[in-house]
Amino acid sequence: MSMFQTLRFRLTSWQAVMTVIERLAFEFGPHRDLFQQLPEAWKNLDQKEAIPFAVVERITPRRPPRLVAHGASVFVNDEFLERLKEAPFVAAQVTRDALSANNGVLGLKDIREGQARGDLNLLLLHAQYLDAPTGAMGMASVYEVLARSFFEHHRGYRVKQCLIEAFSGEAVAHHLGSGLFVRANHNSPAATPEAPWLLGVTREESAQNPGARIAPLFLEYPIRLGLRRVHREVLSLALLGMVDEEIANELSLSHSAIKRRWESIYDLVDQNGADLVWGGRMQVSTVRGPERRRHLLNYLREHPEEMRPFVE
Repeated sequence: MSMFQTLRFRLTSWQAVMTVIERLAFEFGPHRDLFQQLPEAWKNLDQKEAIPFAVVERITPRRPPRLVAHGASVFVNDEFLERLKEAPFVAAQVTRDALSANNGVLGLKDIREGQARGDLNLLLLHAQYLDAPTGAMGMASVYEVLARSFFEHHRGYRVKQCLIEAFSGEAVAHHLGSGLFVRANHNSPAATPEAPWLLGVTREESAQNPGARIAPLFLEYPIRLGLRRVHREVLSLALLGMVDEEIANELSLSHSAIKRRWESIYDLVDQNGADLVWGGRMQVSTVRGPERRRHLLNYLREHPEEMRPFVE
């Protein structure tokens, strides 16, 4: 294995994991009909900005990135959360809801309202480890990167409860050790692919065990910059290391349009967070673009909550 390989994570859309969709069939158990409709369900959820996917990729110089793991999550309302406890295979229940437009799974508008109230229910879906690199970047390293992705991409959301389904005793033991509790075992003595268990933890329960691995999910992180969607589009690509020409190609925009977006970003940061981002050590108007971009991207890496979609 090349010593220059690295692992990275990023948010993406459902199309990015279509090549490995068959590996998700076990999450549906006997509900094969719903599994066959999963792409349509994903499309419906994507249209209301309800289901981000996080992927872990192996990066090797002069080679295309290789997908090694992925996961998805949705926010659900209280009524739907209670229904999840009644029967196993939550992926099937989410798919059914997405196809019927019952709105148990929250779209962006409802997520914003839940954020304002501080009562979002988070459900983790579809976590899969694929052909993980070996040696120094084996399965354990891939897991750590995906776990870090989970915390960073949910940091800033005001979660009151988190749920996940476990399909093995090993998975149950891991999640219990991370600070979760059994919510429903469906009268099965052990979690198996045929009889998964539902596990979860509330904000109040987590507060009783602040050293647990899941505890950071419930911390409050104020969002101060107020980045708009057009800003986040550019910044998310810049955080992946893309230069302006690549960003313009990715967004199908002109180079001058990208330049105008950067100017708008710097104006907003100077207005809402100059001391936070520039640290009082620099004036944006007198500093060259590469340096101020470096400062801003470093700040966003340390404060991923600023990239949440709470401003249009």
